[in-house]
Amino acid sequence: MESYRNDELEELLTSYDSEANEIVIVYGQLYLGKSEWIADYCKDRPCLCLAAEEATEREQRYLWARLLVPADERTEDYPSFYDLIASVCEKTEEKLVVWIRDFHLAVKGSTCFFEDLVRLKQSGYRLQILLSSSALGFVENSLIGRIGRSALEIDHFMKIRPLRYEHLCAYQYNSTREENCFCYGILGGYPGLWNYFDSRLSLQENLVTKLLADTGALRDAVHRILNYELRELNVYSTILASLASGMYKLNEIHEHTGFSRAKISVYLKNLMELELVEKVYSVDTAGRDNAQKGIYRICHPLIRFYFAFLYGRTRGLTDARERYLTDVAPDLRRYGEETFQRITAEYFARKLSDGTLAYPYDRIGLWYGKAGVIPVVTVDRDGNYMVGMCSFEKPVMTYQDYEWLFFLLEQARITPKFIYLFAVRGFDEKILLECKVHGNVRAVTLDEMI
Repeated sequence: MESYRNDELEELLTSYDSEANEIVIVYGQLYLGKSEWIADYCKDRPCLCLAAEEATEREQRYLWARLLVPADERTEDYPSFYDLIASVCEKTEEKLVVWIRDFHLAVKGSTCFFEDLVRLKQSGYRLQILLSSSALGFVENSLIGRIGRSALEIDHFMKIRPLRYEHLCAYQYNSTREENCFCYGILGGYPGLWNYFDSRLSLQENLVTKLLADTGALRDAVHRILNYELRELNVYSTILASLASGMYKLNEIHEHTGFSRAKISVYLKNLMELELVEKVYSVDTAGRDNAQKGIYRICHPLIRFYFAFLYGRTRGLTDARERYLTDVAPDLRRYGEETFQRITAEYFARKLSDGTLAYPYDRIGLWYGKAGVIPVVTVDRDGNYMVGMCSFEKPVMTYQDYEWLFFLLEQARITPKFIYLFAVRGFDEKILLECKVHGNVRAVTLDEMI
């Protein structure tokens, strides 16, 4: 996966080549492939890799001493973090990468851990201190408060984000684009989750064996994601299930769950900080009276799929294959509509980056109207609009879908300079004729989006 993260790799290399010692924090959600990526980076340079555990400070120092100091050389069982790492630095001629995995556990368990790292940074040893963590909420909201002034010594915060649809297509090269779209709607841009699917099996077989079966490995991944930083899972699960069933507004969740609005707001805030849920606002247009004021939705694909199709759906001894046919297959294409919308937005961003988009833009979003959604709306600095409309539930886009777009444009009070239409397999002849007659309409199939 390292070739997909060239910008981040360049940042790490620049830090390593610096004359000064630097502390780099690499963090992001679970299953983003951070550890594999860092391990690949460390192959070409001297590296000390340590993993922090759920332990007291004394126990952590004891565990690392057993790893780093031979028994016949050990003068004490609990040397300081500084002395432990320094003992390795002394034996290394080249610049040493000190990689500490799950470093947030050491910070939580010790008042001096980070102070010792700062002492190492300021010492005469040549090293790059690389700290990795999947505790997204802790790193962004609690770390600075825990380590105080030592935070001034952090040189780089490197947030690792999910990969894009095009990267999954390159990984699942044996699959069709349409199958990849379904996979992206379940596994998202998380390489650690891609590994659970067997490319030799169909999408149905993968879902049946890896997720729908009670022993499916992906079920454990769901529970690990939810348990990693959340407590009171009964409350969070109830809110997530409400969102997955189409209750996108705070008041709808309140009426369904009976939780107070204040309580729901706090829990939604926590879910958004962990990037499991997002709040979506419409691009501001003259038709704001016809737009939704702001809705919540699950943005982590695997969590969304689990609460849409598995949570609360167990029927006695029903086997996984029956679950697929009864609960998943009938709604899977409708479920993929939101995924296709995200892929469409990624297409716009990529085309903007390589300079092949019809018009550049300064802002991009969607228009979430009371009657329907325009998946992509872009605005340039002069207030000119460009829009994208997509159809996944119906693999072939019809002229009626095209007319529906114009109804929504009227609701939003947008007159776009250019229109992109996206379909899974193709378009009816009337739309293709429209593209020939009007120079500002372009039709793109899923196969053409990579």
